[in-house]
Amino acid sequence: MPDVKGDSSPDIPDVMGQGAYGTPYIDCECSIDSRFVMVYGHHMSDGSAFAPFASYIDAGFAREHARIIVYRRTGETLELKPIAVDVVNASQERLVIDQKGDFREIVKRSGL
Repeated sequence: MPDVKGDSSPDIPDVMGQGAYGTPYIDCECSIDSRFVMVYGHHMSDGSAFAPFASYIDAGFAREHARIIVYRRTGETLELKPIAVDVVNASQERLVIDQKGDFREIVKRSGL
């Protein structure tokens, strides 16, 4: 499944060029070099599109899929490791992370 990061906040990018919406993405305001890289995804109410992305909430699934690979336009490859997952109604919940805070304390306070 492709993962993208753009220069602006797209609704949900169509990076596959197939006329369909959706791909997991990194918010344009999130630094890819940060210790916290928020990867967003969605699925339709009928369970289609990116429903498997929500499976990361299951510990077994997360262990089996413990790498998120990001390909940069420069050709560089970055590997991310999921450490916390939350499935939310994004229109009703926001998470703001202080990038300078203690890593363990931030994860602990997040409730994730």
